[in-house]
Amino acid sequence: MEESLDPIFGMPSFNSDPDLYIEGETIYVLNRSIYRRSSKRYDYFMRLFLFEGKLIDDRFLLYNKTLFREGTEIVGSQCLCKYNDKYILMDVVSNSYNDGKSFSGIRMLKSDSMQELKCSNAWQFINVDRGKYLPWHMSLFNYNDRLYTVIACVKEGEQQRCWQMLGVFSEDLSELRIYQTPLTDYSSYRGSAVVDKNGEFILYNTTVREKIKGSRSVDGRDVIMAHMPMDALLNQLESEN
Repeated sequence: MEESLDPIFGMPSFNSDPDLYIEGETIYVLNRSIYRRSSKRYDYFMRLFLFEGKLIDDRFLLYNKTLFREGTEIVGSQCLCKYNDKYILMDVVSNSYNDGKSFSGIRMLKSDSMQELKCSNAWQFINVDRGKYLPWHMSLFNYNDRLYTVIACVKEGEQQRCWQMLGVFSEDLSELRIYQTPLTDYSSYRGSAVVDKNGEFILYNTTVREKIKGSRSVDGRDVIMAHMPMDALLNQLESEN
């Protein structure tokens, strides 16, 4: 979505953590821009942009770009959705991928409109039943009036290796339960999922340092897809957890 960032503070900068939410014909994309301010680790300035557009003849037509929020507080995996007629913004406060231990929580904002969401700072922390896993990245999707997440986690004490897990939120979104059976054995990073109109769970997974038959990747990074009925998946996870 964004061109390469200008080194405003004289240090290399980057875009990361894009998130996609579709409502009707409108496509929303969150993009996090990180500007390094010095050679010190995590001395960053963050800007979160919201892009709004539509698909016209299979091409994305951008209608609006908004600075959603900015500051020196570094959080990751910002994700957007709508649940029970409220717009939801969540993010993950974590360094678990890098050190295998640091996880400070998952936060949430709720508002009646995108504009209110942009201006709100009424963050609520969610109680996370995480078992032996520490969240690092997440994405959100709805199914049968419940909110779910595909959440990339590391095993506690083990860094630089993510597992794609499924999590389910309580109806009031105050709690998140992470099933303890991974969705895939592949070493991966941030994944996402959707349940189609036929009840099929479709997982998109990004691999890291994996050799997959038929892949042309030179560094083990691919985007792969798997699917199965959502109800069957939930029944399997419930029986194993």
